Amino acid sequence: MNSNSPKSSKEDPRHRLIDAGLEIFGTHGFEGATTRMLAGKAGVNQAAIPYYYGGKEGLYHAVIAYIAENAGRFMLPVTEKITAALAGHDLTDEAAVDLLVEQLSAFIRLVGQGESRRWGRIIMREQMQPTQAFDIIYDRVIRRVHEACAGLIGRVLDISPNSKAAIIRAHSVVGQAMIFQAARETILRRLGRKEFTPEDIEMIRSIIEDQIRTTLGPSPGDR
Repeated sequence: MNSNSPKSSKEDPRHRLIDAGLEIFGTHGFEGATTRMLAGKAGVNQAAIPYYYGGKEGLYHAVIAYIAENAGRFMLPVTEKITAALAGHDLTDEAAVDLLVEQLSAFIRLVGQGESRRWGRIIMREQMQPTQAFDIIYDRVIRRVHEACAGLIGRVLDISPNSKAAIIRAHSVVGQAMIFQAARETILRRLGRKEFTPEDIEMIRSIIEDQIRTTLGPSPGDR
């Protein structure tokens, strides 16, 4: 096991520091978090942070890596399936749209996890004010998912997956799911909930699927 990954036992100081990091960095950001806060939340001596992670920045990077690993469990199996399908020559438009729906459905299931609330606060901060740690989540998960979506859209519209049109369309499609994380509190208040129910998640997934199947089509500006 990588020394930056927490063991499954919550008694492990590394695990407790990661758990504390998710809470403290999510609430205060990297700059606002102090080693005293982190150590206090984890119930460890402050010296444990440099011992296990080399300092606050190392712990922050480990927290981002932890998020990437766990988000990847939801997202990347579908991403790998898409990559394999795009490598072939028999992927139909209908199958490509099905895969796009499957990828976005995986993201929505991730949003439905209670833990994702803590992840989301940190990732939203990184989107707005990226640090060097953004490269971790970007390279391990975000870029791969985004490229897979652009690849499917490029195949359906017969345009380059690296074209501006494919990239922007992919971002627009992914954004339909991301908004339920980025603006989570708004939709939960409108629904009168503290957390999403399984029924909410399925309705969100179904609506996004309808939107993808209805709107994914070429426009004159794409070609």
